[in-house]
Amino acid sequence: MKYMIYYDADVDGRLYPLWYIAEGPIDWNKSVTFFSIHQFFVQVNSIDLDDGVLGCSVHVGEMIINEHKPGQFGVNLKALRARIEPFADLKNIRRLIFQIADIEDILSIGKERFAWI
Repeated sequence: MKYMIYYDADVDGRLYPLWYIAEGPIDWNKSVTFFSIHQFFVQVNSIDLDDGVLGCSVHVGEMIINEHKPGQFGVNLKALRARIEPFADLKNIRRLIFQIADIEDILSIGKERFAWI
């Protein structure tokens, strides 16, 4: 799995993290999968993203936390599957996109975790 943080710029040109992106094979047979905020990630912008990779956004209601997995957030794949399966072939989806604001909210962290050094 490849982990990326998509950055956008404000009107003054300062970068800020907007999306956490996980790209690679997804095991749709699992009911839940977890991602770490401590995972190595690369900085990307819209030009860096491969338009040929099918992805979907993950709604905050499909995200979960586990008190035994600090620094991680999960995805209820069963709920995500139910939402997107009528519109896309699951085997073609290789990118999950999360709003950084949603991750901050559910884990009670700030944007400094995703700051680019």
